[in-house]
Amino acid sequence: VKQAGYVPRTPALAVVEVNGPRPPRAPLSFTERCRLEELLEAGHTPAYAADRLDRHLDTVNREIVRGATSSGYRAGVGQDVADANRKRPK
Repeated sequence: VKQAGYVPRTPALAVVEVNGPRPPRAPLSFTERCRLEELLEAGHTPAYAADRLDRHLDTVNREIVRGATSSGYRAGVGQDVADANRKRPK
């Protein structure tokens, strides 16, 4: 299955993080990425997902590209890419 490029669905989170209001331009949290994955798998458009997540459409579109796999968007992949980009030397 791995050779075919299948990436399993991200398991649902048992604990939902609530940190209060987020600062402007804050990166997506893993919880938001999981919710985005659920919305896209349910067949909703990126515009609808952006509205539900209270994020700009371009932010959601960039995240979809970042976490794209042959199986569709995966939150775990998007989080791994975001973590790798965050650690880059400046």
